[in-house]
Amino acid sequence: MPKEVKMIRYKKIQYVFVVVLVAAMLLYLWSVFGYKILKQIQISNHLKHKYGQEFIVEYPEYSGGGFGVDGVLSAEAYPKSDSNLKFIVKETQYGLSDYYPSSVWSRSELANVKKQLTDVRDDHDHDINVSVIVSAEQNILDSIRAPLPSYKEIVANNGTDVSYNIKISRVGDSVTDEDILAVQHIINYLNSQRIGFRSIIYSINSRNKKSEITCNLSGREIINVQDKAVVVRCFLKRNN
Repeated sequence: MPKEVKMIRYKKIQYVFVVVLVAAMLLYLWSVFGYKILKQIQISNHLKHKYGQEFIVEYPEYSGGGFGVDGVLSAEAYPKSDSNLKFIVKETQYGLSDYYPSSVWSRSELANVKKQLTDVRDDHDHDINVSVIVSAEQNILDSIRAPLPSYKEIVANNGTDVSYNIKISRVGDSVTDEDILAVQHIINYLNSQRIGFRSIIYSINSRNKKSEITCNLSGREIINVQDKAVVVRCFLKRNN
């Protein structure tokens, strides 16, 4: 076989090899990234249709998977008009579920909880950190469409399906009367509402971070609080 023919055949084989290799790489990249990009677009359209506004959706990721168990595809999202109002969207066997209403209610109630604290604590105490998570049963969240009901509206219509969780922490070395009064004040605030599950975790972290004093109450424990003594007994010291 002439040398020129061998070279042509060799180049054809090289060309085919390169084409196959590139195709395999593109197929791999699509399997890894393309599906997630499509899901990203799908989630964005889903949120826009559901709430009537534009949302920014971060790159979806799988989590919670393991041997023989499929992970859950989830992504962080936020309204285009408010990048601080972040929430999670996840894909389940029933479709897409999001926690946008929960993030809106949690923000509004955070302001109310902080007000409860400033009523009994020094307004200049900057060592206090407060977080509030208000949510509802998944089927209720999935059924919500624009216009979004306010926290008061969702409690009025589905109060027993609403959960309310508060975490408060501050730096200190002992429990003060203000701490006990603050917990009582928050408990009274929670019990004044027709809601379902409720919880409060109030932590005092030592300045050297070697110990923590915590009061952790939830469910009927909160409903059944009658006096200051219950709150005093609630605080337990835990050494790290």
